[in-house]
Amino acid sequence: MFSIRFVATLFLLVLFVLVKDTYGAQAIRKPVPKPAEFADQEGCYDPDLNKVLAFNIPYSPPDKCSRYLCKENGDIIISTCGAIYVPEGEVLLKGNIALPYPDCCDSIDMSHKPKNS
Repeated sequence: MFSIRFVATLFLLVLFVLVKDTYGAQAIRKPVPKPAEFADQEGCYDPDLNKVLAFNIPYSPPDKCSRYLCKENGDIIISTCGAIYVPEGEVLLKGNIALPYPDCCDSIDMSHKPKNS
């Protein structure tokens, strides 16, 4: 049978994905051993960033439109932009990589749409 921790983690992950980042994508990176030069640093080591992330402090790399969040259990939750469907007649606005996630994601230009009263 599944452990309570596994079921609770799965439930929270599904809830987080459905509620928080409906238009994004998320992945969980399981803990990996830290290289010797990072052994004395608290947090989660990410091999792609070659960096130790502080616990519970979101990090947006300057060259990627994503957010990394190191959890106390060593997991890293990686959030990225999702694909956007652009209906005919709409305009895709390219994201700005200089902004932190999720503000750096592409979006649809809604400036020409009338506001509902």
